[in-house]
Amino acid sequence: DGAALQELADLDASQHSAGEGMLGEVLREGEAVLQELADLDASQRSAAEGLLGEAHWSCLKRIFDRLLPDGCREVATQFLLGEMHDDAQVKSFLDGVIGTSTPRVGSTTLRQAFAYVLQQPMPTVSWEVFRSLLCEAPWNRRPTLHEMLLNSGADQTFDPERRPHHADLLLETVIGVNSDMLN
Repeated sequence: DGAALQELADLDASQHSAGEGMLGEVLREGEAVLQELADLDASQRSAAEGLLGEAHWSCLKRIFDRLLPDGCREVATQFLLGEMHDDAQVKSFLDGVIGTSTPRVGSTTLRQAFAYVLQQPMPTVSWEVFRSLLCEAPWNRRPTLHEMLLNSGADQTFDPERRPHHADLLLETVIGVNSDMLN
């Protein structure tokens, strides 16, 4: 009878540990699902705010990796930007904003960041340098004419195309360009 009791105790212990194993597996799966939901929520919040999320960076990285020659770490900068700009998926988020944690820095779209990278004297670029250039664009790129006019206190509905003389005067006062040079 002692052996039968021990056998029942062993059977109960093995069923208990199997249950813990199954419970642990279910808990791990539940945690993974919760993490995916949290990531999706963060991605949707970023998209609602117009910010580029990790999915956007992954898309850019895939294009970079596709263009990377065998055994190389760098891609031709102009070719890379052209391919990214022409990619259908990238076109859908070209007006997405490069996120910054500094409120004083103006919004910079991916399109503007691409222009900033193109202005750099780099014939080739690695992924790390490319991404850092995109991320530094909000701080280092030159403001557009429209941004300069808005910062000068000009009316937001002001269209320099329709009132070029007024735009010339604003440029003269804002950045000191002689309006005679503009015509």
